Amino acid sequence: MTDQNPKSAIHNPPPAPAVSFLIPIFDERESVAEVCRQCAEAARSLDLSYEIVAVDDGSTDGTDAVLRDLAAADTRIVAVIFRRNFGKSAALAAGLEVARGNVIVTLDADLQDNPGDLPTMLEALEAGSDVVVGWKNPRRDSFLRIAASRLFNRIVSVLAGRRFHDSNSGFKVLRRRVADHLELYGERHRFVPVLAHWKGFRVAEVPVHHEPRRFGRSKYGAGRFLAGFFDLWTMAILTRFRHKPLHFFGQAGTVLLAGGFAILAVLTVLRLTVTGFWFGRHLPWIFLGILLVLVGIQVFTTGLICELVVNLRPDPRADFVIKEVINAPAPNEPPHG
Repeated sequence: MTDQNPKSAIHNPPPAPAVSFLIPIFDERESVAEVCRQCAEAARSLDLSYEIVAVDDGSTDGTDAVLRDLAAADTRIVAVIFRRNFGKSAALAAGLEVARGNVIVTLDADLQDNPGDLPTMLEALEAGSDVVVGWKNPRRDSFLRIAASRLFNRIVSVLAGRRFHDSNSGFKVLRRRVADHLELYGERHRFVPVLAHWKGFRVAEVPVHHEPRRFGRSKYGAGRFLAGFFDLWTMAILTRFRHKPLHFFGQAGTVLLAGGFAILAVLTVLRLTVTGFWFGRHLPWIFLGILLVLVGIQVFTTGLICELVVNLRPDPRADFVIKEVINAPAPNEPPHG
């Protein structure tokens, strides 16, 4: 949280811009001015009013000083400075609180995202999408990073139930109504398209240019990949199974129980039908069957306990997003009948 709500300090705010560029920044002193210039140029070429919300996520290279100078020279640049590094999800969440545009464009500050692709993405948005993801194709990264990204997107696609080519792309265009339903923390910024898809919003992917990095170095490594993988599972449980945990734990428990019972059943049939069959030579299989049965029971029981916890909450309503209400009654109008 900031020491002061930026919106509360504005007594007479100007009209909301058509587009808000949201740029999370961490140690990008050399590129921050250029990315702001490119965003402004892209908006002017489309004759759109705009603002640039730049969030410094605790940089230590003097990025905050550059942002202060840029904001002092142009009131359309809003600089949000964190006291320390809180992560990209926190930076995006803070920026979404400040941004006022009906359309929000997120992009990284490393100049690998090209704001010149904005017209194509806005066309996809106007065609009926709620979120448009810039699919970096071709991608200008190392072989290992590309391979890891493809594996990660395959896993995301399986869990999401639809194909995503680049769910972790920082270059996105989304409507304000989508931003109002995002809860970003941890590494959940990687899964904005998945979150929007699960909320019922329409998500599209558009191929965009991916420029080579000009300054600094990538902030991603093996640790970030693992953190994202763990957050993916957490998000899947909290989003898809938040109000029906037994569906998740019950499926896993059933698979384990079935495997354990199958092993024990086969061994029992062999003992009854095969002459000279000796259990002693198959102890590992016996132990495995017993272990699977016991773990399956524990997992299934965990699901039952979670189901009780969910239904004991003060507000057990499911999460939902209403698209529209036809012929809604007035607030004080009594129900018919």
